[in-house]
Amino acid sequence: STRIGASRLSLNAANGGIDLNEANLVDSLGGLTAGGAVAFRNTGDLALDGDIAATGQEVALRSNTGSISQSSGTITALGLAVQANGVIALGGANQVTNLRDMTAGGNLLFRNAGALMLWGDVTGDTVTLSTDSGSLLQMLFTSGIITANRLNASAGGALNFNHANRVVELGDSASGSGVAGFTNDGGFALAGNVSGDEVVLQ
Repeated sequence: STRIGASRLSLNAANGGIDLNEANLVDSLGGLTAGGAVAFRNTGDLALDGDIAATGQEVALRSNTGSISQSSGTITALGLAVQANGVIALGGANQVTNLRDMTAGGNLLFRNAGALMLWGDVTGDTVTLSTDSGSLLQMLFTSGIITANRLNASAGGALNFNHANRVVELGDSASGSGVAGFTNDGGFALAGNVSGDEVVLQ
């Protein structure tokens, strides 16, 4: 197999996809542009310090043995899937339409600038999901759930997680407008403030 070893890597495939799914050894991803689907796998920690621009495309990022963090830049994609053995911390003003499976071995944080739809499983120790504007929803006709010891969530619009989630504690959760709804498969503890025009917990 072939792999890339670099302190910093930038990629440009404006007219096609990027498929680098071997055990690459890259410290930071400095910027990526793709006209097709993106798959990038790393061994060890991976820092995103530039824009990942894949408008209308699917992006999949994976770290076999480390964390994935965002120090600058935004991710622009139709769909995003992320897997890390450590922490996932993507706190930029990202522009993602659909969140696919996202799994962290530690805490998980994801922030989006606009509305965000959850299509897959989201798993971490403490999971924090937010949108600056727009709703934050689990899609009705999908089976993905949130599995976490603690869940914090906030949305500029409606906030509704209506699947059989497996959360031990519900932390601070706020809807900017409309419903703040949460469904769990079993009992859960309220460990923070929950607010919305209408709050539905079950």
